[in-house]
Amino acid sequence: MSSPVGEVALAADGTRQIIALSPACGTNCEVWLFVRDAGHLRPVLRPVGTSLGIGKTSTRGFPDIVASEHMTGYEQLYTLYRWHGRKYVQADCHGEQYDRDDPDKPPKIVGCNPAGAVLRVPPQPRPGR
Repeated sequence: MSSPVGEVALAADGTRQIIALSPACGTNCEVWLFVRDAGHLRPVLRPVGTSLGIGKTSTRGFPDIVASEHMTGYEQLYTLYRWHGRKYVQADCHGEQYDRDDPDKPPKIVGCNPAGAVLRVPPQPRPGR
């Protein structure tokens, strides 16, 4: 089994980092980001998700990164990572929960617990039901 691997220039100093996608990938994929450190590759981020976004803001010379993770057909999790000097750490997260009966309705924004799981909003009774 092989993994797609590529280089990306994230650091403000122009150095190039290595990004690899897990070979066992379903709806959500594990992504690995490595930096070169004294001739070796050192892992600095390993989120799971459907996509990674490079933020417009940066912390200590590296851009902030947002990982999007598909939870269910009606839920999406977004996790913000910031550079902490030696690796990326989770800085924030939130979930979006869409209404199953009305997919055009704006999603409910919910918080996350420290493990990153979406905190479920209990269903609210609908007027007249």
